[in-house]
Amino acid sequence: DPRENSFFGCKMVRLTTATWSTLLLCLALMLGASQSALAAHVWHLPSGSSLRFRHINLEDGLAQSSVQAIAQDRQGYMWFGTEDGLQRYDGYEFLTFHHNPEKPDSLADDDVTALAVGPHDALWVGTEEHGVDLLEPGSNRFVHYQHNPADRSSLIDNHVFAMFVDKRGALWIGTPSGLDRMDGTSRHFHHFGVKGPK
Repeated sequence: DPRENSFFGCKMVRLTTATWSTLLLCLALMLGASQSALAAHVWHLPSGSSLRFRHINLEDGLAQSSVQAIAQDRQGYMWFGTEDGLQRYDGYEFLTFHHNPEKPDSLADDDVTALAVGPHDALWVGTEEHGVDLLEPGSNRFVHYQHNPADRSSLIDNHVFAMFVDKRGALWIGTPSGLDRMDGTSRHFHHFGVKGPK
């Protein structure tokens, strides 16, 4: 368990070895992905031209000013994960997805913490307390993947803080309890920790 210390009046948390290992592995995966993505997408601006940035805010339709995750699919849609739902932006308008307790196939949790685009534009959505959702292309329905104590092949923890889809299409999920990899065929989860995969 994390232990708390005080340093110049600031609260500090000592992380366990398992938590540090998970964080470092997630960081390594993300850095590798970032480098390969940057190498594949090098933009050269013509001389004399400049980049222009457009700020998107609440007045434009953004659900909340606290955006926790951003992804872009192959169709060009921008996806934003906020503490108040999932949003798709087409450059003009937002389409917002929320949890609806009366609809079992709605977003599992409005607090979206991580996003990853998989093969065929499948959108993976990590949440604060309800695991991982899959929004399949052309659908407004979500498939839920959550921790089940009776099933060792289920997600290791419902608190998701990072996700990444590798070159083979496997989904990697960072949680406080460890790192998971989802098998694309069976949709089972393989757990990785300090002692290796379980």
